[in-house]
Amino acid sequence: MPKEMPEPDRYDIALTQAEPAHSYLVIGYGNPLLGDDGFGQGVAEALEKAAPRLNLPVKILTTIALGPELIASIRQASLVVFIDINRHMAPGEIACVDLTSGDQATGFIPVQNLPEPFNVSLASSHSCHPSALLLMTEALYNYCPESKLFTAGGERFALGENLSPSVRNKIPIIRNAIIVLVGQKFKNLQTS
Repeated sequence: MPKEMPEPDRYDIALTQAEPAHSYLVIGYGNPLLGDDGFGQGVAEALEKAAPRLNLPVKILTTIALGPELIASIRQASLVVFIDINRHMAPGEIACVDLTSGDQATGFIPVQNLPEPFNVSLASSHSCHPSALLLMTEALYNYCPESKLFTAGGERFALGENLSPSVRNKIPIIRNAIIVLVGQKFKNLQTS
């Protein structure tokens, strides 16, 4: 009788395993118990409701904070879309930041501008900056997917599950922008 292989430890990372990157990953993050901080998860949930009828290879994740455990999913994607609230933008203002091209209009750090080795404050076991996750993915797998950050300015971050009206009204706008972005990438992939 053949000996069964032991199950790999769930924390092991298969650094040499290569998988095709033809899928799209959306990560909505923030704390839904802190008012507008739940915006990222709200957009991701709205996308999840629309996803079945879109017929696109999209994986949608929600989390309170970004962490290194997301690298396994990031490395399998050709496009990663992060969604978060921004405390430094005017309430209700929206932006899309290209994390891989160096657009720093809203103060986010593009991957190529992170110091070597990157600042520990950008990546901890409790939360990471999106650029830190991309840098770690590149360091581990020699691969960094195209990445965008969709964000909106928030105004209310007190304890409570309700988004402010100016932020709640941006959910369908950001959802639709992400649907268009992913749809265009998928169409381009099929015609190439």
